[in-house]
Amino acid sequence: MKTNKFLTAMMAICFAIAFSSCSKDDDSSYQPAGNYLTNNGVVSSSISVSPGNWSSDGNGGWLTTFVATGFSNITQAAISIYWSTDNTNFSALPFVGDTMGAPDINYSLNSSTISVFYDAQTGVPNISQPATTIYFNVVVVPQAVMKQHPHTNWKDYAQVQAIIEAQKHGNN
Repeated sequence: MKTNKFLTAMMAICFAIAFSSCSKDDDSSYQPAGNYLTNNGVVSSSISVSPGNWSSDGNGGWLTTFVATGFSNITQAAISIYWSTDNTNFSALPFVGDTMGAPDINYSLNSSTISVFYDAQTGVPNISQPATTIYFNVVVVPQAVMKQHPHTNWKDYAQVQAIIEAQKHGNN
């Protein structure tokens, strides 16, 4: 079942990236909604998930789902999700733990929600529910912004955050 979740998440990511890279639109119709930080089309949302907001996935792991109301037309943008346990040091999802007992964390998208899977590593039957709050930063970057920054490592939250900060101050 873990493999199916991973494949589903990877297909959703590939689907979003494929459509964002082959579109000829100029992103002028990209209209974020909701209470999110927006800079020249980049939408950034911070979400914290407390331990009690995880549900068993029935397969030895945990699941949380949040509404993705801060963006529309996700096929016109790349969506990156970063996670942290201290709300300071963020790592890109999917995340694969490098020590026995560390979680594998992945996600899947649909038109209105993001589901995050907190699973045990392959070969480990289950993992404990997260005991602390986990912080997520969801960043939606329109194709036009990605083209303006071709050398950005979109998996490195510090580089993405630098673009968001530069756009706040009018330095595209």
